[in-house]
Amino acid sequence: MINLGRTRMQPFTDKQIELIADFAAQAAIALEITRRERQYREVQNELAHANRVLTMGQLTASIAHELRQPLGAVLNDGKASLNCSRDTRQKLKKQNYALRRRSRMSTEPLM
Repeated sequence: MINLGRTRMQPFTDKQIELIADFAAQAAIALEITRRERQYREVQNELAHANRVLTMGQLTASIAHELRQPLGAVLNDGKASLNCSRDTRQKLKKQNYALRRRSRMSTEPLM
């Protein structure tokens, strides 16, 4: 606030009016600078927040990838083991059948 006091009642001179106008212009400029600095800080904070969110998203994607890779390998190994055990069971059944046949053949009397 600018407060002027006078000892006598008389009109302001052009120089005094110009001086007050300059003070008012400088005060307006200072207020505008303060407003823009506040805006700048707000935008900086928003940008920092967006950067943190982006970093968290990238970290989450990286962790998901790191987990998915070994889990996929475990799943594939499990499927391969199941296929192998099925094949092994099939082979064992065939071998068991062949062995029974041979044992029956060896116990039958020769003619």
